[in-house]
Amino acid sequence: MEAGEFFDENSGFYSQTPLKYDYDFMNFIKNRKKRKVSLLDIGGGNGNFSKLMIQNCHDANVTILDPSKKLLDKVNDPRITKVIGKLPDTIPLEVEFDFIHIKEVLHHITGNTIPESKLLVKDSLNNIKKILSDNGFLLIHEIYYEGFLIPSFPNYLIFYLLKLQNKFNAKIPTKEFLLGLNIYFYTRNELKMMLNECGFQIIDYKIDKWDENAQKRIMLLKNWGRVLIIAKKHENMSLGDKK
Repeated sequence: MEAGEFFDENSGFYSQTPLKYDYDFMNFIKNRKKRKVSLLDIGGGNGNFSKLMIQNCHDANVTILDPSKKLLDKVNDPRITKVIGKLPDTIPLEVEFDFIHIKEVLHHITGNTIPESKLLVKDSLNNIKKILSDNGFLLIHEIYYEGFLIPSFPNYLIFYLLKLQNKFNAKIPTKEFLLGLNIYFYTRNELKMMLNECGFQIIDYKIDKWDENAQKRIMLLKNWGRVLIIAKKHENMSLGDKK
């Protein structure tokens, strides 16, 4: 199933409202806004963060990139530009942005295997780097899962359980395991390493660990929660890296 088709079918599940973490990013943008700025909201869906940007920075140029036409149709603000596209390489944009926001998107970028999925995420980060201004900032909001002895084990388990579910069209009885869903979550260290390898420098980092519960024990999780990362292009990038 193509990404656009999947998110169209599950647009209700992925429609969002602002969370307190969105305001952390918004305050960061407002504190650095000295002129008219531009924002690209990748996977912005129904415009949750983009609308927040318009409300707080009235003169900003705001663009949403999302594979779901159904979600984009929910954005009814004419000040927001809507573009159908997705990572890693369907980004029909030829301008640079001061801020690029990615909320819970990277774990959806998957291939047939986990190594392939990681390569696709790196391709995505490299393509993002091309349309981020030299003084711009990448704002990442991700969910992380970490096991005990092998930190990435829960992520492998979720990845392959979903593969089996989709292959046999037999839904696993939990609401998050949607039919057609393919995801691979990352540990915090994996996210940091990929950003570094793709030429980004992390300048701010915040985590919100979720409380222990039955689901955490079942999934053999040591830590899980949200991570907010603010990054910029590495200062030591060569001219060739910036092209």
